[in-house]
Amino acid sequence: MALSAKLQQTYRERLEQEHASVQTEIENLGNEVAILGEDQQVEGSFGNHDADNATDVMEQQRNMALMNMLEERQRDIDRALARLDAGKYGICERCGKAIAPERLEALPFVILCIDDQEIEDQQHRQNMQ
Repeated sequence: MALSAKLQQTYRERLEQEHASVQTEIENLGNEVAILGEDQQVEGSFGNHDADNATDVMEQQRNMALMNMLEERQRDIDRALARLDAGKYGICERCGKAIAPERLEALPFVILCIDDQEIEDQQHRQNMQ
């Protein structure tokens, strides 16, 4: 599937915009994690209630998990941009077939066709068990 120069530019702009948006989210979550950590240190020294401490820890862990997911998304975006530069964008990394335009429209950072993504998801689920 050879993409026109205009379509390549459209996808590049979407990917770069998504990259910037994800970066902003990562920075915001990082700031929240830092603030929660500082609050725990300050409040902990004044006998903060255990339930409040537990809530802060849970919030920190949630934010860190979200940051990890966003960092993974950012890596996916970087890989998609590299594939765009290499002229391989829109082609499944595993089987070499074209990725459905609808899939690229919904998730411009994907590198696998839907069939291969399902296989990878299945393997991931099996490894988790």
